[in-house]
Amino acid sequence: MELSFSTFKWLLETVIVPGSAFLLNVGFRYDRGIPISSGSDLVLLLIVYSGSIAVDPAILQGLTSPELRDDVGTIHFAFLIATILCWFISVAFVEKRLNDYYKAPLTGATEVAVFPYFSWLMTWSLSLTIVVVYLFVIGS
Repeated sequence: MELSFSTFKWLLETVIVPGSAFLLNVGFRYDRGIPISSGSDLVLLLIVYSGSIAVDPAILQGLTSPELRDDVGTIHFAFLIATILCWFISVAFVEKRLNDYYKAPLTGATEVAVFPYFSWLMTWSLSLTIVVVYLFVIGS
């Protein structure tokens, strides 16, 4: 099987670059001792994916429906803004609560820390909602 330039370009922009950003983020978090089980990691992958498609929407011209073909860049730019907002909420509010939970045993606290289920679920719900809306819009 021969890999054409257009196939390589598609893989680079839709899989390799977002996947690399995700893996670099996981490595950064591991190195700093920050929990990796956060939805903001997934949101970061979505930001890089939407950003790469917004920069070069021609990469998906053959993959979208004829009705959306002219608006691929605009749609991904809107998703880029939505994912940046979701990432900001995740990092600014949810990450602090998760870090406090994971660091509680290390500080010698005598109280049992309660896992912040609502915060954790909020981040994953936001990120999965973006994925579902994206699949609905692009898949239609």
